[in-house]
Amino acid sequence: MNRKEYFCVIVLLAILSGIVIFVPTMPATKPAIIEVEKPVPIPTPCWSVFFSPNGGCTDAVVAEVHKAKKWVHAQAYAFTSSTICEALNGAAFRGLEVEVILDDKWNRSNPDSLMGTLVVEVLMDSSHTIAHDKLLILDGTTVITGSFNWTHAAETRNGENLLIVRDPELAAVYERNFQKHKAHSKPWRKP
Repeated sequence: MNRKEYFCVIVLLAILSGIVIFVPTMPATKPAIIEVEKPVPIPTPCWSVFFSPNGGCTDAVVAEVHKAKKWVHAQAYAFTSSTICEALNGAAFRGLEVEVILDDKWNRSNPDSLMGTLVVEVLMDSSHTIAHDKLLILDGTTVITGSFNWTHAAETRNGENLLIVRDPELAAVYERNFQKHKAHSKPWRKP
């Protein structure tokens, strides 16, 4: 490393560490003063991504539901994952507000749908040809979305993706959309 490269590295390290340094001007007359603000900590990743088959999508959903402290709002198209159903029921038993909106046609016509095993009121969205949303909003800070259906097949056989984003601004956008769907959805009554 030559002298110029060495000097650049020293200046960069000083800037990153928030140190006030004196930099000689060229030619060396008076030193110039560069003041640097305190360094901003680099946050840990605010997103996680999973792929199936067998990529841990279901486990990731369940882990995030277990972390929720206040509420979980969920929308799903196909709902046959007993593991996700148990996590949502567990959240309700812990006293969290849990709201679930499901696609009306798929869940009413599919005998494997677990909508009847949820302990919370289930809302059915029949205002669309397909209510194809697959998402959870947790505590207004975390969004889980992607192509991943809440089914055993999505975890073990299908090519799916799941994205978890920790961002309150994004969560607020998803929450507004959730509330729009909630407004036109109807409660499902157990037969």
